[in-house]
Amino acid sequence: MLIISKLKFAYRNQSLKKQRKMKTQKTIVYAAFAAIVLSAGSIMAQEKQKPSPEQVFKKFDKNKDGKLTKEELEGKKILERFDKIDKDKNGTISLEEFVKSRTPKKKKPASEE
Repeated sequence: MLIISKLKFAYRNQSLKKQRKMKTQKTIVYAAFAAIVLSAGSIMAQEKQKPSPEQVFKKFDKNKDGKLTKEELEGKKILERFDKIDKDKNGTISLEEFVKSRTPKKKKPASEE
């Protein structure tokens, strides 16, 4: 009988150790998951903060005529590049011209040059 009770105790003790180890592992996995979710959330929040070129255009277009003039861009950094952005040289920047100026140009591969 003594041997059987010692075996039962050893089994229970071993079982408790496994349970503690599993709890620790679950805690680690949960913490890692939480860190991933939080970092993904902050990345998404950063991406959301940047307004689209269309939104910026609408903000600058004070009189809502669909064109930007030098007067509407007074005091803005973009005014320095007004003449370069105004491709058709009509004295206004259209939404299309504005979007093209805000879109990064793709570099041509060396083989095409």
